[in-house]
Amino acid sequence: MLIDARCLPRDEVIETEVCIVGGGPAGLTIAHELAGQSFRVCVLESGGQEQNGAIQLLASSEENSRQDMFYPKAEFMRRRQLGGTANVWAIEYKGSPCGVRYVPLEEIDFEKRDWVPYSGWPFNKAHLDPYYSRAHKLCHLGSYSNDVRDWQDPEATPLDIGDRFQTRMFHVGPREVFTQHCLDYLQQAPNISLYYHATATQLELDETTRTIKRVYVANLEGVRFSVVARIVILAQGAIDNARLLLMSDDKQGAGIGNEYDLVGRFLMDHPVVRSGVLLPKTRNLLNKTALYDLRRVNGASVIGQISLKPEIACREGLLGMTTSIFPLHPIYGYNLRRWLFPRGKRYDSPAVDAGMSLKEQLRSGKVSSQTFTYLRQILAGIDDLVYHFGRKQSRSLFSLPYRYGYDANGWSMQQDKTSRYGLFEVVNMTEQAPDPDNRVTLSRDQDDLGCRKVKLNWRWNERERNSIRRIQNMLVEDINHSGIGQLKLELDRDDPQMLLSSAHHNIGTTRMHDNLRQGVVDGNCKVHSIANLYVAGSSVFPTSSYANPTLTIVALGIRLGDHVKQMMT
Repeated sequence: MLIDARCLPRDEVIETEVCIVGGGPAGLTIAHELAGQSFRVCVLESGGQEQNGAIQLLASSEENSRQDMFYPKAEFMRRRQLGGTANVWAIEYKGSPCGVRYVPLEEIDFEKRDWVPYSGWPFNKAHLDPYYSRAHKLCHLGSYSNDVRDWQDPEATPLDIGDRFQTRMFHVGPREVFTQHCLDYLQQAPNISLYYHATATQLELDETTRTIKRVYVANLEGVRFSVVARIVILAQGAIDNARLLLMSDDKQGAGIGNEYDLVGRFLMDHPVVRSGVLLPKTRNLLNKTALYDLRRVNGASVIGQISLKPEIACREGLLGMTTSIFPLHPIYGYNLRRWLFPRGKRYDSPAVDAGMSLKEQLRSGKVSSQTFTYLRQILAGIDDLVYHFGRKQSRSLFSLPYRYGYDANGWSMQQDKTSRYGLFEVVNMTEQAPDPDNRVTLSRDQDDLGCRKVKLNWRWNERERNSIRRIQNMLVEDINHSGIGQLKLELDRDDPQMLLSSAHHNIGTTRMHDNLRQGVVDGNCKVHSIANLYVAGSSVFPTSSYANPTLTIVALGIRLGDHVKQMMT
């Protein structure tokens, strides 16, 4: 059942067998797996059934302390509400902006890589595959397969861009799984009590300092109560999992599980960069790239992404990166000069030099060479201005079809796509290597419940920059040699052009490792030094991969649910 904690008597003590702190995808997955069992489960969610600005401010953080790199504040990345951050998932799904991308990590992501410090998981991908399959079912994703051969058809085949890249299929699923379906299911489960408007403020250790004795809870209405449980599971996301452990410092001065100063460290994300514009050799490419558009195939929503083959990453010592392509109207790229100086009413190749009519005028003596040079410089500048301004203001400025890449879906079904679009934008989601200096720490400032806020220390390092530059150069080489067209790489002062420092994929602050000197939790996600405390979600990931983390979060949640059931029997 769902219970509004604002209606509880003050100082009430709730006794249960399992307490899950967090009502987002990680916490709800575990609760879903424990529903119908013979033991009681209590779920605590800070937010309510609707978004609440005052509650959202409880997630607020200080600005990133590294002034050389912007990183969003915590309140803009996490959602305190039943269903958690699933409430703001916005990938277009069946015509509505309400889905999220799912993809498993690759085998290489679980391995210890000599060129990636602190890499290596306690288990391999084969161990997690059965849980990935169950996660597919829970998330309404259809068959568990990311092999392109299972999702292609004669009109949707992978691009042949050489031997260094591969196409993997991502699935897209509805956010209602966590914002509605799981909540409805748990409301009917007799052993589940889900308390909302219930913010965990501290974990209390017993006298041995080896067991969580009590979870203290409060809300903005002044109601304070506590939960006593045999097992406690933190499932609040990477920022708040670390925050609660660090705040619980009454008996362990550095916080719970922080004997080796690891809690909060290794904060990772998935920076999104822009490679540039792909100018197709002919517009017929638009008829051959449907695999990279969101489509319904065999009852599932899938979309293709290009990534580096693992063996190439090993050989070159590179991090992971995935590539999205999506079409743009010609006005958003390098066709404005052709629009102003057309050679004819129809053209097949936007990659052809658009200044030919000026050259012809130059040959005829109508335009001086100096004037021609000035005109080309001016027009090149206009191209860039229109493109970059148009990316932000397209709907109001031109009312032309432009949407940000991860939301630009359904274009392959348009009948007029070859005349409507002229080029592709190329965007990448990147892996970030673990760095202990990227971390979550506590601020001196307090929120309205008297809890210390967090400070986020995050930056992009040279390892990521070098890896991205190398992969981008490979893409340029392979695409340009493939006959597909020309990829025009665009950098920001020789650096990759960052679009977003964060995809809101906070990862790694309570990392998993079998050695307690190298990880906060063990292979079962139990905090090493605490007998009854577990952590769920992407905070336990040792490395970030390039993959959207949700499917792995759900798979690990199912796995942890099985572990808890075994412990309770």
